[in-house]
Amino acid sequence: MRQQPCHSGTIRNERSALGLNGEIADVLISQPVCLLSHITNRPDSTFAPFPAIPGRAEAFSATTVMKLKLDIRPDIAALMQAEIAAGEKAVSAAMREAGTSLKSAWRGQITGAGLGTWLGNSIRLASFPKSGDSLNAAALVWSKAPVIIGAHDTGPLIRSKDGFWLAIPTPAADKSSKGGRITPGEWERRTGLRLRFVFRRRGPSLLVAEGRLNTRGRAVASRSKTGRGLTTVPIFLLVPQVKLRKRLDLARDADRAADGVPRRIVAKWVEGQIG
Repeated sequence: MRQQPCHSGTIRNERSALGLNGEIADVLISQPVCLLSHITNRPDSTFAPFPAIPGRAEAFSATTVMKLKLDIRPDIAALMQAEIAAGEKAVSAAMREAGTSLKSAWRGQITGAGLGTWLGNSIRLASFPKSGDSLNAAALVWSKAPVIIGAHDTGPLIRSKDGFWLAIPTPAADKSSKGGRITPGEWERRTGLRLRFVFRRRGPSLLVAEGRLNTRGRAVASRSKTGRGLTTVPIFLLVPQVKLRKRLDLARDADRAADGVPRRIVAKWVEGQIG
């Protein structure tokens, strides 16, 4: 294309006609005819000046339509979608990891306090959503024995439901056939012996039985007709209330797990980018 000469002229309201910012409009205004000549590619001989308009200043109007195409690589929409997917994966993995860590910590506390493996295994974990990943992922850690766990976690003051006495079995009472501690009523039904109340001003009162101790130290009925070997055996200690010693601190581990969630999310996110 041969360079065309620039013809003089003025453009009215060229800035609004072009619809561009100030800097670009000023450049176009300085060489309007040259730009038009390049676009039309007309020979010099066919490009005549605009005729004068009587009663007005010599003027001409030129409108240039410009199309801009913005091509961003990589595709920004695809890039953002990939980041969202990476975030969902990182959050879900971090919450599952935090939940597993908290479950293990609670179980370790319970067994370490001497409360037994069974009570430790009552701690359960559930992660949400059940399948797939989500930015709103969550982990729930709970116990299937909340009353027992809660009592050892808070160290409450325990009173009788009826407002009388709490019966604490002694080793001579043996265990309940259902597991756990035996009650005075079950003990009487099982042994056929009657319990007798003994009040004491100092120390706990007692429920005692007249019988004998077997080789395991359990109180049983005596078969002797003469009463030989009979003894008064304390079967239950009676107290109005008891303060359970606090043996667990579950909130400590829960706070530690919650504080570590942001760090876990960032680590999982970076791990996904590197991988």
